[in-house]
Amino acid sequence: MVGTVLEPKNVLDTIQRLDPLPMSVKRLLGIFGSPDSGLDEVVEVVRFDPILSSDVLQKSNTPMYAGRHTILDVTHAVSRLGASEVLNIAMARTMRSRLAVALPQFGLDANQLWFHSLTTSIAAERLARVSKRPGLAGASIAGLIHDVGKLVLAGCVSASTLMRIRDRANSEGRPMHEIETEEFGMHHGEIGGTVARCWGFPLALQVAIVGHHPPHNSDDLLSITVRAANRVAHEVGHYCQNPDHEIGAQTATLVGQLGLRSRDLEPLFDGIVEALESALSSYH
Repeated sequence: MVGTVLEPKNVLDTIQRLDPLPMSVKRLLGIFGSPDSGLDEVVEVVRFDPILSSDVLQKSNTPMYAGRHTILDVTHAVSRLGASEVLNIAMARTMRSRLAVALPQFGLDANQLWFHSLTTSIAAERLARVSKRPGLAGASIAGLIHDVGKLVLAGCVSASTLMRIRDRANSEGRPMHEIETEEFGMHHGEIGGTVARCWGFPLALQVAIVGHHPPHNSDDLLSITVRAANRVAHEVGHYCQNPDHEIGAQTATLVGQLGLRSRDLEPLFDGIVEALESALSSYH
């Protein structure tokens, strides 16, 4: 039963009030979404953005990507990383301050949404790489902004209403997105998909953002990857405190759909924690 239906115009108006994406990110999105684009175009965008150039060079020399020789120029850095990772770096720099805000309506202190989004992005990238399934390019990007719809909800729904929904979810032992759907006719993942469309993201990433909560796009492999990454991100904190932490059944089922087995989970979590520590240190 729907409580207060969100009018599409109110949602779109709130999205329009979000800070626009930098021109370099818009250009990279266009390149990423075009099958006819090449790395030369990515290099051109990066070269004229000093901050992005620095980030790309730094990432290309991290243990995950480093080769026998230190990379000192943008062309080789982009070649080593690939277009998807360059876009992910640019989006992470762009979204950091936006996702660092406190959202008490969702029970989130300052930086908690950013930390979860970054962890989900890293988990999505790792899952895509380990599973070796086709069609998972951009999983880390979708993971990074999978919860951006929460910013929109916070901007167009009263704090008291969202806190009431959170309290209801806690008391009924149900996920908040289910209560959002009952109350508004849509949940934050669907709103996040609309944000992605307005920002010019490729359709596959829009679908994955909408599908990070079931039952949407239940058979879409990219959606499953982001959904699994979201669950893994929620488990990482417990794992850090206790490496013997038993992974939840829902998480195990999702990573199993990507072809991972129980023996793959420990190295997966270790790799995510290591990459997360490295990523966080780069923003200090």
